[in-house]
Amino acid sequence: MKLVNKANGLDYIDNLRLTWKEEQELVRSVEVGDSREDKSEGRERRRSRRRLYVTRSGLLVEWDSDHQQEKLFRVIPRNISEGGIAVLTGAFAYVDTKVRLTFILDGSETLQVTGVVRRCRHVRGKIHDVGIEFDTPLKSGALFDEEVDLDKLESNEGVVDSDEMKVFTGSVLYLENDPLQQRMVCYLVDRLGLEVSTVDSCRAAVLAMANSSFTLLMADVQSADGPEVSFVKALRGRGFAKPFVAVSSEGDSALEAACAEAGFTGVLVKPLTLDKLRTNLSKWLGQPLPDAGDAKK
Repeated sequence: MKLVNKANGLDYIDNLRLTWKEEQELVRSVEVGDSREDKSEGRERRRSRRRLYVTRSGLLVEWDSDHQQEKLFRVIPRNISEGGIAVLTGAFAYVDTKVRLTFILDGSETLQVTGVVRRCRHVRGKIHDVGIEFDTPLKSGALFDEEVDLDKLESNEGVVDSDEMKVFTGSVLYLENDPLQQRMVCYLVDRLGLEVSTVDSCRAAVLAMANSSFTLLMADVQSADGPEVSFVKALRGRGFAKPFVAVSSEGDSALEAACAEAGFTGVLVKPLTLDKLRTNLSKWLGQPLPDAGDAKK
C-alpha cells in the first residue's frame, strides 16, 4: 500500500497502512475498551452526544506544532460529536497541538474544521487514539444525524455495566453494504457478547459461511424482491437451518411477509437498540436472558 496518496486533489500520507477490514476491527476493539474504561473510572456523562462516523476516504489532519511536520496525514475517525472527534492515528500527537481537519465528503467537496488535541493514548504498535476538541462546535447534520447517536443506541433501563450486557455466546455474520450500518450493528452485537463478522454481498456471505460456522446470520433487506430475500430462500431450499434474521428500515407488512416466505427467522426494524437486540436474539438463539439478580452476581 502506498504511503503517499491523493484524495480530492490533496496529497496526504497514510502511515497507518491498514486494510478496510483491519481498520474496522481496530475501531471496534478500541470502542470496547472505551466502554470498560468509562465504567471503571466512573466517568461522568459526556457534555455532548457521540455519534458513529465512518468514511472509506478517512479523514485528513494537519498537525500544527514544532514537533511534527505540517503535512496532511490520513487518520481513522471513531466517533464524533458537536464538540469534538476521536481518531486513530499512526503516530503520537502532543496534547495542545493545534490541528486542521479535512473531511472528504461526497463528490469533490471537503469540509475543514480546526481544533486542538486534548488527549493521546497508545493503542498498540504505532497506533494512537487521539481526542480532538473543535474550536467551534459543529451544527447537527453537518456530518452526522440522530440515527447514529451512540448514547441513544445504548439507552437501556437498568443496564449500565458492559460486562452484564454480554449475555450471549456464539458468532454472527452480518450482510450489509453500508459501512456505517455495519459499524452500528457491530457496535451493538459485540456488547452483547457475540463475535461479529461483516460482508457486503451475498457472494461474500457464501465464502464466509464456507470458512466459518456462525451461530446466527443477519442481512439488511431493503425490498421484498431484494437479492438477500432470494439468497435466504435458496439457502433454506438446500437445508440450511440456522437462524437468519432480516434487518429492515421499512417495517411494512408486505416486506415482513416476503421475509417469512423466504425463510427468514424474524425481522428487526431499525432503529436498533441494545434492548431490542437483547430481547429478540435471546429468542432466536435459544439463550435465555439472566434475571436482574443473576446478572449482578
